[in-house]
Amino acid sequence: MKKIFINLTLLTFACAEGIPKKNIGGSDAIVFPKGKIRFVTKEIILTKDSTYNGDREVKDLKDRKFKIQKSLFLLKGGIGYNSEVIIKIPYINKKLNQTIKNRNFDMKNSGLGDISLIGRYSILNQKRGDFAFLSIGGGVKLPTGETEKGFSTPFGNRNSDKTQILQLGSGSYDYILELGFTKVIKSSRVDANINYTFRNRGDNSYQFGDTLNWNLGYLSKLNKIFSIQIELDGIRQEKNRYRDRNIDFTGGSFIYLTPGFQIQFNKKLDLSFGYSRVIKRDSNYDSKQKIGGLSEDYKLLARLGYIF
Repeated sequence: MKKIFINLTLLTFACAEGIPKKNIGGSDAIVFPKGKIRFVTKEIILTKDSTYNGDREVKDLKDRKFKIQKSLFLLKGGIGYNSEVIIKIPYINKKLNQTIKNRNFDMKNSGLGDISLIGRYSILNQKRGDFAFLSIGGGVKLPTGETEKGFSTPFGNRNSDKTQILQLGSGSYDYILELGFTKVIKSSRVDANINYTFRNRGDNSYQFGDTLNWNLGYLSKLNKIFSIQIELDGIRQEKNRYRDRNIDFTGGSFIYLTPGFQIQFNKKLDLSFGYSRVIKRDSNYDSKQKIGGLSEDYKLLARLGYIF
């Protein structure tokens, strides 16, 4: 009976004529076999130009406009024993305009961000007859991004032409745990992922808050080339800390709805696009200084992947 089930599972994969790649916003649970390598470049573009108290927009005392363009280069390779390694290398471009003491500052910073090294292990494998794919993973984020002393304080209070959010990295070794789930259903797939980052105190007496990311996505092939997707992405970040004190206007909880589509040119090359819109927001607020959390309404996503 088990042999029949395995044969039916393999037939499902064959009939899919190449299932869609994972959703654009999150991760999955499919661990590559030994020797198989995938390279991905991903672009994320967003503008944070509004401040919030919970989900209510409030006046920004510094009249900030913060633009971010992040290029993520990812290399994923199977190493055997149901395991794989992932290297994530971000390049970040940040631009910030803000007003402090009636002076306007137009600032920018760009360069290498914090590199992440992650290992994943496959617990369940649908190709081998299991109900679905299930994986666990863990890794470390290295302090490779720039954190010069000029960024100093969270709001540019000491150096008005600098502010902490222009930093390109955390300045600390941070640790990552993740759990992934994938279920293939004929020519469709369901992906789910939970990722938690434990952050330590970094440079300039600054510590970013621990972050929980979660993702749930569904993809379906329309034909051999085109697939459509819909997904929910969630972020919950604890408050940042400066000199062991909470920065009350940082952190919060955010949920995004991300529709998108995918083009599979062949079995090796694929291209995906997504539009990620905030549908629920609970941004932290500093009632003493009357400062709200800075947040975006949407972000644009693009991803190009190639399997060697």
